[in-house]
Amino acid sequence: MDWRKIALGVACLLMGCAIYLVLRKDTIHLYRWWQAAVGTGALESLRETARSWQVPECVRYSLPDGLYCLSYILITDGLLNGEKGFWRHAIVCLIPTVAITHECLQAAGLARGTFDWVDVVCYALPPTAYFLYMRMRENT
Repeated sequence: MDWRKIALGVACLLMGCAIYLVLRKDTIHLYRWWQAAVGTGALESLRETARSWQVPECVRYSLPDGLYCLSYILITDGLLNGEKGFWRHAIVCLIPTVAITHECLQAAGLARGTFDWVDVVCYALPPTAYFLYMRMRENT
């Protein structure tokens, strides 16, 4: 196991959750789970402060999804650190592949939600970076 990758993956997951909790509506499931588990005292003051921020929509709506994919890749790769070959790459890319497929199904009107090219880019960047990183490591 590579604990550095796992820790970085957890940090990406927490960063994506923080964006959702602070910058998104309070009707999302994560907000309700947080409210039930911890309460919303400190969170509401952060949300109030963030109301005046001019945050681009891609940061508010798409970046957390990319961070979740990156988190999954880092944690999975950290857990499979000694493994090699096709199955390692297939498992590492499972969630990004499902997410991109879901976006494509949204574009075709076959899945619930709204298609967004920025979401596709945010889902595709982490596995692309992962494979480029792995290729560079193999060549050194």
